[in-house]
Amino acid sequence: MSIPYLDLCAATLLTRLISFVVSSLQCFDVPIFCWMASSIIRRWLQNQPATLPVFVVNCISNIQTKLRSALWRHVPFKQNPADSASRDLSAEDLLTFSLWREGPTWLPSSSAEWPQCKTPILDSVKHDKAATLLTKTEVKNDWQPKLLD
Repeated sequence: MSIPYLDLCAATLLTRLISFVVSSLQCFDVPIFCWMASSIIRRWLQNQPATLPVFVVNCISNIQTKLRSALWRHVPFKQNPADSASRDLSAEDLLTFSLWREGPTWLPSSSAEWPQCKTPILDSVKHDKAATLLTKTEVKNDWQPKLLD
């Protein structure tokens, strides 16, 4: 599975989590901001899903249906707490790393002060190509008499 597909799985899981929390707390009229590092997923969410591969279509349709009003925003790599564990930090260092504990410094600020995505979103994304393998199978039924011997 490619990295964009794994990111899409994470976005789908986030969608399920947010839907559960919103339903449990019955807070249906609050703004929902979803943060991700993947510009590819943001592009897929902006498209009509019918133009994408089946797996992507199913995930994107699910996300768009369950979180209709959510705003999907981009979090820069250096400000992404989820990437902290991949920065050669030990478990001890993570405990004192403020980004890991508290999130980006701008998060408690007004949404107008949050970073805007400066990374251009690609017009087209290459999808994994499917390969077809044709095989010929010859069935021999001579195994049945051998079982009875």
